[in-house]
Amino acid sequence: MSVLPAKHSSDFYEKFTEANKLYEEVKEIVIYAEYENKDQKYLISAVNELRNAFDHIMRIVSEPHSIDTNFEKARGHIYRAGYDAYEIIAISKLNNIKDVKEQFSYNAIIEAYPVYHSSVIPSVEKAKKELVKARAHKKINGKKEEEIEVVEAEERKHFENFEAIVTELTKIVDDINLHIAGISEADINMKKAKSKELRNKIIVFILASILLPLGFLFLNYYLNHKECLPTTKVPTTTTVPAPK
Repeated sequence: MSVLPAKHSSDFYEKFTEANKLYEEVKEIVIYAEYENKDQKYLISAVNELRNAFDHIMRIVSEPHSIDTNFEKARGHIYRAGYDAYEIIAISKLNNIKDVKEQFSYNAIIEAYPVYHSSVIPSVEKAKKELVKARAHKKINGKKEEEIEVVEAEERKHFENFEAIVTELTKIVDDINLHIAGISEADINMKKAKSKELRNKIIVFILASILLPLGFLFLNYYLNHKECLPTTKVPTTTTVPAPK
């Protein structure tokens, strides 16, 4: 293991400072993703990217002539760790929205949260499409030395695209949570009303099932026995002529 020559020390420190600044930013996102994905099932990808970034930085000690190359690769791995972490958060937020949709009726959501149809649904669909685009640009190729600045700008752009998606989804979830009590109450009231309506229909059905046959039997009996039924004669009145 060799020590960095003095002529490379200042260059190493400058690039290490840049990488560390990016790492601190991404580390917060990874921690947030860890909170969102409590079983940490999908977090291993982001952790592997950070491990690879660390590996490239350590290589510089034994390969001081490759400072630019290794730091450039390390930065790429750190960015991809951020992409993976942002994707975990985005998926978690989408699942939060999906849970509300499955737990409560659409009518209850609309009643308590009127902008759900006009604002939330379009925003969620847009975020899904943007997430697909962001996934497609997670790996940036063509990293020739003369393209480093261009690649770095592209990496930053895609990183900010992920950030915008997560910010929008987080805002939606937070807003839904503010209305969740009202949505729940509306859902309960609608279920009670529906249950009452169903109960009334059952009662009407039962009464109809009893009364209609009785009515039919009575009508049938009447038609078959009406000739045998006693008839009441109306007494006739005679007009007595007035005395002349």
